[in-house]
Amino acid sequence: MARYSIESTDTYDRRLLRVFARRAIAPSRLRASVLLRNERRYFVGKLTRDTGLHAYLVHNTMRAVIDRCRALDLVVRGSQRAARRAVAGLIERIVFDTIRRRRQQYVL
Repeated sequence: MARYSIESTDTYDRRLLRVFARRAIAPSRLRASVLLRNERRYFVGKLTRDTGLHAYLVHNTMRAVIDRCRALDLVVRGSQRAARRAVAGLIERIVFDTIRRRRQQYVL
């Protein structure tokens, strides 16, 4: 599983913090990991349909992002609707970064 993990966590942590907030700032808000788990089917379907990405790549990226949100103890900043839009773009970006880094390993 380490092969598919988010490798440069500082870069992705900054991106996650644009979409989500730390729990200490807004303790009563919905956890980011809960939102992502509940909406996983939506994100996988949307990204595979809109971009033609393989569901396996999107699913593994989602798993890594959920784990990272849990580790950072992040919560949803603002509305869930706005967070869904921002997360879709974030996941898409991470998947494309992964493909670009490991181009020879993926046949699309």
